[in-house]
Amino acid sequence: MSTPESSGENVKKEELSLNEAPDATAGSVDSAQEAPNKLMKPKRFLRLAVAGCSHGEMDKIYETLTQWEIQSGKKYDLLICTGDFQAIRNYGDLHYMKCPDKFKQLMTFYKYYSGEQVAPVLTIFIGGNHESSGYMAELPYGGWVAPNIYYMGYSSVVRFAGLRIAGLSGIYDTKDFHRGHFERPPFKFGPMISAYHVKSVDMFKLQQLRSRDDLFTPNPVDIMVTHDWPAGITDYGDVHGLLQIKPYFEESIQSNKLGNPVAMGLLNDIRPKYWFSSHMHCFFRAEVPHDAPNSSLPTPEPTKFLALDKPLPRHRFLETINIPIEENAQMQLEYDPIWLAIMKNTDRFTEVTERIVHLPSPASTSRNERWDFRPTDEEIAEVDELFEDNFKIPDNFRQTAPPHQPTDTRSCPPSLYYRNPQTMEFCQKLKIKDFNLLLCQVPGKTDFIGEPRYMIEQLATNPNEIHLDDNDIDKQSSNMSDEKIEKLRRYIFVYFQKRRLKRDDSYAIAKQSMTFFKQLVLHGKYKSIKDLINLLKQEGEQLYNSHPTEFVIKNMLFLALKMVREEGRKIVFGLDQFYDPSESLNKLVNPSDLPSDSEISADPKKLRSAVVTSIDEIVGEIEDCRENLANQAGHHILTTDTVITYKFSSSPTLKEFFKQTRCCILSVDDNPTDPNITANVIESVEILGRMRSATRVVLSAAAILPDGSCITPAGTLAICLAAKRHSVPVLICAAFYKLTPMFVPNLDEVNSHGSPTDILPFSDALKYPSMFISNPLFDLIPAQLVSLYVTHTSAISPAHIYRLIADYYHPDDFYNVD
Repeated sequence: MSTPESSGENVKKEELSLNEAPDATAGSVDSAQEAPNKLMKPKRFLRLAVAGCSHGEMDKIYETLTQWEIQSGKKYDLLICTGDFQAIRNYGDLHYMKCPDKFKQLMTFYKYYSGEQVAPVLTIFIGGNHESSGYMAELPYGGWVAPNIYYMGYSSVVRFAGLRIAGLSGIYDTKDFHRGHFERPPFKFGPMISAYHVKSVDMFKLQQLRSRDDLFTPNPVDIMVTHDWPAGITDYGDVHGLLQIKPYFEESIQSNKLGNPVAMGLLNDIRPKYWFSSHMHCFFRAEVPHDAPNSSLPTPEPTKFLALDKPLPRHRFLETINIPIEENAQMQLEYDPIWLAIMKNTDRFTEVTERIVHLPSPASTSRNERWDFRPTDEEIAEVDELFEDNFKIPDNFRQTAPPHQPTDTRSCPPSLYYRNPQTMEFCQKLKIKDFNLLLCQVPGKTDFIGEPRYMIEQLATNPNEIHLDDNDIDKQSSNMSDEKIEKLRRYIFVYFQKRRLKRDDSYAIAKQSMTFFKQLVLHGKYKSIKDLINLLKQEGEQLYNSHPTEFVIKNMLFLALKMVREEGRKIVFGLDQFYDPSESLNKLVNPSDLPSDSEISADPKKLRSAVVTSIDEIVGEIEDCRENLANQAGHHILTTDTVITYKFSSSPTLKEFFKQTRCCILSVDDNPTDPNITANVIESVEILGRMRSATRVVLSAAAILPDGSCITPAGTLAICLAAKRHSVPVLICAAFYKLTPMFVPNLDEVNSHGSPTDILPFSDALKYPSMFISNPLFDLIPAQLVSLYVTHTSAISPAHIYRLIADYYHPDDFYNVD
């Protein structure tokens, strides 16, 4: 055994010493061939790796395995992690991990969740007492937490290469053992702790794995995985050597409290060939013998117990084992039919409750009440029929929470709770209660349910997943639109509700909004231009009212409405007549000659097709907007310029704008630890001093108003005032979708506020209990402080912004004129 820091020679030596040791817990090839099953002459072995407490160090564990594979020339088939896996997807998950703050780190799992990296070997793990409890609660029966990484749930049994692998998550605690599962985000302090405690109902299910009375099986389970040790296991190993490295274990060992006191009974019931644990952060092995009920039955193999350390230099946190398997064994992860039957039999005990769960026993039940839930042949056959004899676990991983982004900070709010499609599909197939759904329906917490990430991305990146192909538009009947629009409304509403917790950039919001309006055009019920306009207004207003500070949503609504009006008139009057420049003055002087949009009746099929085409063009323009904006930089920025900007690293617009320039950039209040930042970071107190040598100020805007003013990130007003004092021109970079035809007389009425912890840490805030902390996110910059607006097509002065607004929006829409 070796650590990643060890040399290659030491790694090889340790691995060989483990397999050659006569009492090695990790069974060697020779010891495996001496197993009681003499009839099987294995020609093939499973190369298994077992890791102790992972603590999110997946990169380190995989790197170690890769080193061993290079030295041995053989690949590992499976990795088992024994708890404290820390499947942290983002900073929001850290709110639900119970441990000292200094240990609350992202570590490296998020890379595998986001898809940045893929686990090089199939990995299965159980939960410990340092986990992403919110994420684990989405998969109570187990499931993929990332591609090629499988969580075993509260308790479960899976098969791999013909071996039965059982797992039990959590650690033992007397006061919570007999209670039910009820914990889910948002956690209070107590449930955050009890979430990782072993529950009796899970232990009860595992006890049903013991041999049936009419069919004795020497070793019903091949491998058992728990986080804490079975209490009393130290009696079967080198306890003296253990106490030399962990002397404070002595009192717990003498009182039989070192580990789970119920687990030793389970060990004797199911007699696994191997039992893997960790939790105590030390290496320990033991061997527990078993006897057959009578001499006529085969003697079970002893249980070889192995406990491993955590990933630290010179610590034994990883071991390898060669286990004999059948020559035709399938190297794929499968459900265990017997375990599925047990789950189906014990489904009556599935409930969300903090109370004690009363489980049946021979002494507590009547003759007619079942207490033994070991499945019969008929019950197993029923499961076979439900799964059609195909027990391969599907590769159906989907992201539910948003993955970590480089711009995320520790101030991110707690993660929401999600409906996981893996749990839903599994329960529907097995026809059992969906515990994930039951947790979602807990009274008082339903407003903390998030819309899964994969659904939102499906809408944004693959609109055809929901709407019809354009070729089928003419064939589509409008009588099926209600269900689709309701589904679409729910997706997009929740998407923007989530942006309250962590605001997305305007580019993404603009694309999401236009995609939403495109779906309405495709699936909506309308017979005229007026009907379509009313539909878009109705749905668009609901969307905007859900988050009134997102001006981009309403801007895209107005843009979609103008396209409907223009395309409708093209269909009715023809392209040439509608766009005849010679008629423009006559239309202005004598508008009564032209019918209003409410009086025009266009063919709905042609209108639908024309508007969808126009929206697609606008979406394409949105996608090219930043690139075109960057092409404008050379006209305004010289290599000799010294440019002051604000939080350069967190602004995609500014990053794109300065991509092709080589000037000196001074970024105010930026993150100096960001490795991707290419600007020099200065503090806000240095603005006046630095402005003397600056030649430009370049900022981004969240919205541009009709009077030439703009809404920008909080902190930029001070920069603009300093620029005016030193006569430094201020350039505002903004895309067309930030042009807003609405006035904002009072910014306080629409301003969003961030978390006070961004200004003052929560621990320091306790010192000032009567202080009110406000953290506004935006500033209102008057037009007289702005020199020039740089858009994706040109540069324009603040006094002429109204002309751009007239190009993109129709006055009847934002002046509420029918």
